[in-house]
Amino acid sequence: MKAPVASADVERQSLASMAVASKKDIVTNAESEKAGSEKIVDFHGPDDKTNPINWRPWHKWLTVVLISLMTLIVNLATVMCAPAAPQILAEFKITSGLYSTILVSIWELGEVAGPLIIAPLAELYGKLPVYDIAKMLFIVFSVGAGGSRSLTGIIVCRFLNGVAVASGTLNPGIVGDLFLQEQRGRAMSVMSLAVLLGPTLGPIIGGYLSQAYGWRWAFWFTAFITAVLEVAFVVIFRETYKVTILRRKVAHARKKTGDGSLRPKEDLALSRGLLLGRALVRPLKIMCLSPIVILLALYTAIVYGVQYLIMTTITETFEDAYGFKEGPVGHSFLGLGKPEGMKVSASE
Repeated sequence: MKAPVASADVERQSLASMAVASKKDIVTNAESEKAGSEKIVDFHGPDDKTNPINWRPWHKWLTVVLISLMTLIVNLATVMCAPAAPQILAEFKITSGLYSTILVSIWELGEVAGPLIIAPLAELYGKLPVYDIAKMLFIVFSVGAGGSRSLTGIIVCRFLNGVAVASGTLNPGIVGDLFLQEQRGRAMSVMSLAVLLGPTLGPIIGGYLSQAYGWRWAFWFTAFITAVLEVAFVVIFRETYKVTILRRKVAHARKKTGDGSLRPKEDLALSRGLLLGRALVRPLKIMCLSPIVILLALYTAIVYGVQYLIMTTITETFEDAYGFKEGPVGHSFLGLGKPEGMKVSASE
């Protein structure tokens, strides 16, 4: 008596499998591999248009331009307030030059903490939502820094601005999602150019803005252009993290077929808490246990320390010793772009 029931079950499963196979965005025989009781979902062949590698070239390069512009804005904002630092200290009646250094360099402390939060969240929820939230927070903290009524408030907002920088963490991965390994060099060079232009142009723009409209516009300017760029992100930018795209395929397939054994390819079958914990611990383990990473970290720390020491003293030196005003003093930062430009040329 049980044989007909089993036969009917087999028939229903066969029909469900045929329905799944007929959907382009769901599992097919060529895209799934049975691992125990699970079915692994992959893209619909090598030409699947939902795979970011197969996006149209214009869409991929528009995405590269967008994330490069975000990198440019971030690097503008990093040092844009440097020429305005004496004006800020004078308004709050502070004479110690130490606060000028903290005001500019506290950003980097935020950028140290930010990736430890942003990277694991991107693995869990995808790069698109994390990038969008980070940009919103970046705008909020930039507006907060410009509207602050105390130096402490500015420093706190600058630190949180650094934490909210997602471009340095996510952009290289986005390029990796969009291009094959042998095609990534040009896109990475475009982003490197943005890193070069930011610290060079930022002090010039910040200097003239603070001279013409006051130091608060050195912060509000970046908030405004980030808000404009966010509109372009909404229109053009799409999720590029393949695991997240496949998760959506799985969710759609489960809804259509009711098959709970489907699982995205390359998606670890771990809880969100465990994934988050691993992502937080992994960079710390690499930094502490890998000798080459330790050496590179020390080298980078020294280089950044010297660079920020120069950036936080240039303004005072040129204003006091040479009589520069806030606008022209920004031109003294142009020399910082030469070694970075040599790096970009070498990378190409």
